[in-house]
Amino acid sequence: TLIEQGGFAEVYRIKDIATRKQYAMKICLPALAYDNETVRRFKREIVIMKALSHPYIVSVREEGELPYDSLRLPYFTMPFYPGNMGSAMSQPVDPDKALRLMMDVLAALSHAHKFEGSGVLHRDLKPSNVLISSDGHGFLTDFGIAKISKGASSIMTRSASMTRAAVGTSYYT
Repeated sequence: TLIEQGGFAEVYRIKDIATRKQYAMKICLPALAYDNETVRRFKREIVIMKALSHPYIVSVREEGELPYDSLRLPYFTMPFYPGNMGSAMSQPVDPDKALRLMMDVLAALSHAHKFEGSGVLHRDLKPSNVLISSDGHGFLTDFGIAKISKGASSIMTRSASMTRAAVGTSYYT
C-alpha cells in the first residue's frame, strides 16, 4: 500500500511474510532512477541513516536494489509508524504528548548535529518527516538532502560526493 510519494521516492507499507510484522519500504522513483546523481543521493541517505543510529532516528532494516525494466531501483526498509506529525497537526493535540514528541525530535536532531563532533544537518525538517509510533514517540526520517559536515569522516568516506544543487521541500502545508 502506498503511504507517501515524494520528489525522489515512494514509501509503501509492506508485510514480512515470515514474521507477519509490518514495515515501510522506500524505493527510488523509476523515472528518476535513470539519473546517476539521484541514485547516489538515495544511497547516501541510507548510509547516513545507518551511521546515525539513535533511538529516535528511523533505522534502516534492510537495503538493496529491485529490478525494473533495464534499471535497478535502490530501496530500503524501515519500521512502519502509523502516523506523522503533519497528519497529527490537523487535530487537537494533548500538550503533554506534543512535548514528548518534540523532545524525541530534539534528541534526534541533537545527536545528528553532534555526530562525530561536527555533525549532520537534516535540512528538510518538516511535519511529514517526523513519524509517530503507536505509543506516541517521534522518529526523525528522510535524510535525503542532509549536509554532512567535513568532520563526520565515517559518513564522508562511505558516501558519494554530491553536486551543489537546490534541493528540498520549498513549502509544506
